[in-house]
Amino acid sequence: MDSIGYLGIFVALIGLVVGLVMARAHLRASANASAAQRLQSAPGKVVETGISSQSGHTSSAGYVYFTPWIRYSYTAAGIERTGERLRFGDVTTRTRGGAETILGRYPVGAEIKVHFDPDAPDQSVLEPGKIGNNSRNLAILCGLVCLIGVGIFAASLTGVFSADVDGHWRVRFTAGGVPYDGALDASHRSGPMVLAFTDTDGPHRVREECTMTRTGQHVAVHCRFPVLLEGRGSYSPDDFDLTYRGASTLTGTMSSNGTVQGTATFTR
Repeated sequence: MDSIGYLGIFVALIGLVVGLVMARAHLRASANASAAQRLQSAPGKVVETGISSQSGHTSSAGYVYFTPWIRYSYTAAGIERTGERLRFGDVTTRTRGGAETILGRYPVGAEIKVHFDPDAPDQSVLEPGKIGNNSRNLAILCGLVCLIGVGIFAASLTGVFSADVDGHWRVRFTAGGVPYDGALDASHRSGPMVLAFTDTDGPHRVREECTMTRTGQHVAVHCRFPVLLEGRGSYSPDDFDLTYRGASTLTGTMSSNGTVQGTATFTR
């Protein structure tokens, strides 16, 4: 698998994990809102309100979102208490005006109705039937990110991208009935290839400098400057005409001096 494939896996995992967390938060908020009928109510008073802002970013631009907050007092089970929950779930807006609209019904000092859990009087909410949809929207967005990551991964396996061909390739081919086995270590689409083979003159090892060029599904490997590391005799440079079968497999033909000698397979 090439680097683009790993990027796809990373993107998919991030989208999946964050999406599941956000979906769980939204489901929990929905469940709390559905159970709101068991809440009791008590008169209360708005003590303080405000709007906090926080910066974020997307891949193309920055943005700011605004969170309205409120603090109120109420009496439950004979004890004066304070609460800060406006709705179940996160409540944020993309504009300050949107946050001001939410808080417009709660000026400081206003008399309000507070809903609280009779079994846990400190747990209160002002708008029990409303749910902040930020978690839901983020869960949907993360689901789309996950699908994009899966698409990138699948496309990388089929070689859609002009992905890099760098890496450690095992090279195998047969020429003149003699099997050759070796490795090509490519960095920035070039690097040394060392081959081992045994013919009638005994074992040999040869090193060549190779360049790899990919155009769509076609990969050309051109070698030069062969040097015998073991054995005697001469060695002509190799060339390979290969087809990209996936992120880890190339297959095609090997030629020397312009003549096709046999089939070749590169794997990594």
